[in-house]
Amino acid sequence: MLVFAATLKYRGESASRTPWILDGVGYYVFGFFVIKEIRFVSDNGTMAWKGYEHNAHYLRPNHDRGIIQVLIAGGRESRLLNKPFPIAARPKSVLEPTSWLRHHFRELLGGAIGGGPWYRRTFRNAAGVKPVNILRDFHQHESWK
Repeated sequence: MLVFAATLKYRGESASRTPWILDGVGYYVFGFFVIKEIRFVSDNGTMAWKGYEHNAHYLRPNHDRGIIQVLIAGGRESRLLNKPFPIAARPKSVLEPTSWLRHHFRELLGGAIGGGPWYRRTFRNAAGVKPVNILRDFHQHESWK
């Protein structure tokens, strides 16, 4: 599962802002991609494009062929969320990762999330956390008024 997140800022009336939307800029998951198939870079540094010659990255003349590291195919469950899922808190003036994010994810190399511009990093799931846990939380959030 790939989870897509971005910094977002609420542009409505402050009085109409629901409690889960952060004041100012917040960091939210806005969609996810359930991976059906993964194709990795070959040993010699080139992608095995056989069967994927119709892919837009392959068709671009000398644009992405040397850049793409992994090619994935998505499953039917992939989608944009109906409402963004907050993964940041703003206890002071700085964005901090929520306890949900700290519990479900780790830094790419395995360490705890924190320090510096944490929201510009790549994360991986924490040990024992499965996509079904994350999907359940997204569904509960979308059902919450």
